[in-house]
Amino acid sequence: MVTSRPMSQTSRGAAARIPLGHSYEATIGWLLNNRVPGAGLVVNHREPVPYPEVTGYTIPTLLACGERAEALELASWLVSIQRPDGGFAGPDGLHESYLFDTGQVLRGLLAVVDFLPSVIEPLRRAADWMLAASNPAGIVRPQADSAWSRRYGARIPEAIHLYTLPPLIEASRVLGQPKYAAAAQRSLDYYLQQPDLVEFTTLTHFFGYILEALVDLGHHRLAEAGLQQVVDLQEPSGLVPAQPGVRWMCTPGSAQLALVAYKLGLGAFADRALDYLQTVQEPSGGFMGSYGPGAAYGPDAEPSWACKYFLDACHWRIRARGDRQQQAPVLPEGSWAALGTAPMHLALRTALGELAGKRVLEVGCGRGERLWALRAAWPTAALCGVDNAQELLNALPPGIAGSRASTLNLPFPDGVFDAVVCTDGLAGTIRIERALTELCRVIKPGGHLVVGLDQDGPYADRMTIDARAQWFAPDDVTRVLRQYGTLVALESVELAKGSDHRVARLIWHAVRGETPVAVAVSPADLHRPVPEHPESRWDSHLPNRWAQRRALARALVEEGFTSYAGGDLAHARAAFLRAWRYDPVWLFNRGIVSIVVRSLGVPRPR
Repeated sequence: MVTSRPMSQTSRGAAARIPLGHSYEATIGWLLNNRVPGAGLVVNHREPVPYPEVTGYTIPTLLACGERAEALELASWLVSIQRPDGGFAGPDGLHESYLFDTGQVLRGLLAVVDFLPSVIEPLRRAADWMLAASNPAGIVRPQADSAWSRRYGARIPEAIHLYTLPPLIEASRVLGQPKYAAAAQRSLDYYLQQPDLVEFTTLTHFFGYILEALVDLGHHRLAEAGLQQVVDLQEPSGLVPAQPGVRWMCTPGSAQLALVAYKLGLGAFADRALDYLQTVQEPSGGFMGSYGPGAAYGPDAEPSWACKYFLDACHWRIRARGDRQQQAPVLPEGSWAALGTAPMHLALRTALGELAGKRVLEVGCGRGERLWALRAAWPTAALCGVDNAQELLNALPPGIAGSRASTLNLPFPDGVFDAVVCTDGLAGTIRIERALTELCRVIKPGGHLVVGLDQDGPYADRMTIDARAQWFAPDDVTRVLRQYGTLVALESVELAKGSDHRVARLIWHAVRGETPVAVAVSPADLHRPVPEHPESRWDSHLPNRWAQRRALARALVEEGFTSYAGGDLAHARAAFLRAWRYDPVWLFNRGIVSIVVRSLGVPRPR
């Protein structure tokens, strides 16, 4: 018998005590640990069957997390299993192609087309099959006798197929085939005619597909009208009911609606939903399909798509913060002349040296003040800026190219820039080591990298990226940069005098080495377990003996990580082995396994 967890009464303030970076890292760990070897992501942790649909739409998420190698491997696997008709089947073994599943595989292949040109032909075949499998009117919807209609038609809204239209439109652009966009428009017109399209009468998971598709297709007001019905039902704890009239939550649905809310600018609802999700996260880093009294959506299994949408919501939370910070007025270009003599710009010019005729990238460029100052000094330099906020990019000075992207997934090939600057771009980064690795990747051998991070004061030895992300020390930055080149200098630049909170910035200047060097796994890279929330005592409903065993295991895991941080590998190993005896779930934690292997003297793979 499955025992459902009760609903938490956790307040938003209490939920914020779990660092977002901790939950984020653990969720990535779950995805990496729950892949069928040589194949795709599993359906859930109890059903280790590869799921093409989920694998497809998780590829863009993994790219956004900085897991490019994993994303490319998954894309290659998808190409290898494409059916002769061009479509993709589900995990059910029926060997029939599904429209919805094929549309989600399109998302994955489109995300890697710049890295794997070999996916172009599979993309074309998949899109052609979607048009051929549509109904006689040319609308992307399952036909009555299709495998999808027979299996799911009675319990899943047909309108979720709206979620196949954005990738079909993108395929039209990438492949230069207007017929795909035309089919998507016909289909959108059909679904918009349904009077109950945005009525909240179904599971939040399915409703999330519909609303996110509407947002991505430009129908923001319609999507907001649908989401508002859910906003009105959200509990003070942040819990989002899975359906009207129930007191349990659907985990992937809550993450999807948080994602939709961030895209629509409804940050308060989204923040509460995401905070609540952190309180129910499992030690493995995954999430059960549902929680609460009467939970009826996989309450005893951790579905892979819950992790995908949690990570997507995290990314949009960071992006939304950047959008909120874009409100500062744009300075007229004529008033920027003094920027060239500002302390930060003088430090940059000294570190970068001669830039005439060279390609320069700034990550976290904002409105382009630093790029403007560099152009004033070197008019022939080719300048490019990357930022998360589109409105800031729109304000870049003429002649400076802009691209919206994150530091974890820069849209450039390896080694294309002579210099890279990132003095503000790390402020919203959760995975700082992966971000630094990505910055180094796009620099030519012998090229310069300048990284800056704010200090609280001249004697501060630790800094925070964000209250919800993680802490890191200056030594962490130094260690990563040394693996990519020769560290030239580390200095503190005073930005303003007085007692303001931000008075100084640490500046690292590195020169890219001739030979790429992989960054070794460090304690910050390990997927640590998610701590139990202090006000979410889920074990209280379990038999006392099992509750005690789980509590002991958690305490031993924390003891093991503390010992590891102090350099005592033997004691860390002993604590982890005891934790495994009390609660075997920790066997699947990648960070713990890595530490135990290292403690036994097994060489780390390179």
